[in-house]
Amino acid sequence: MKAIDDFKKNMETVKTLSGKEKLRYVWTYYKWHIIIPLFLIVSVGIVIYHNIADPDVALNGIILNAYGVDSEEPLKKFAEDYMKDQEMDPKEEIASFDISFVYEPNDESGTKNYAVIHGVGAWIRNGTADVMTADTESMLELTEASYFMNLSEVLTTKQLAKYSSKIIYVEGIPVLLDISGSENLSKVYLDQHEEMALAVTKGAPHIEEIRDFIDYLMK
Repeated sequence: MKAIDDFKKNMETVKTLSGKEKLRYVWTYYKWHIIIPLFLIVSVGIVIYHNIADPDVALNGIILNAYGVDSEEPLKKFAEDYMKDQEMDPKEEIASFDISFVYEPNDESGTKNYAVIHGVGAWIRNGTADVMTADTESMLELTEASYFMNLSEVLTTKQLAKYSSKIIYVEGIPVLLDISGSENLSKVYLDQHEEMALAVTKGAPHIEEIRDFIDYLMK
């Protein structure tokens, strides 16, 4: 075959060259044969490293309408306290919360909340959200978007009994949990609303952790 014959001919040529000339020759004719495999090896190595080194996300939460938070510090403290309570090793697993979304209830035009509804919806469709908290008025409006799970499919029998007086029904379905006055939630809602509610998003991937998080907020 021509490719094999050419390779043999090139190798014969290499034998006649000095050390530096050999390197220059090989680099001139075979640099892409060297660069591409090296690139693939490095890329695979980076992926493997991140899969091993990056901690798993045990819980993703959307903290909606956290008006009083003007820095990441309260949110960081909230996540750290929760992880400590759950005895999580931050090298292995973390809890992640987002405060970037602000929803304005009673927006008759619908224009103010358009980006929020679609942004939150994208999180839920992608399975990157587990729970959402906000003032109860906003949460009740958002139930119309069919974002949330039936709590009877999430909570344990013991939890359903324990929090029965806190469950908020929408058209006969237990969708929201009244978390008003939660001391732990006040760490991130610095300007806490009088009435607060929690919902579990559809397709939430971390059901066990959600149950633990609800117990944490209800302490």
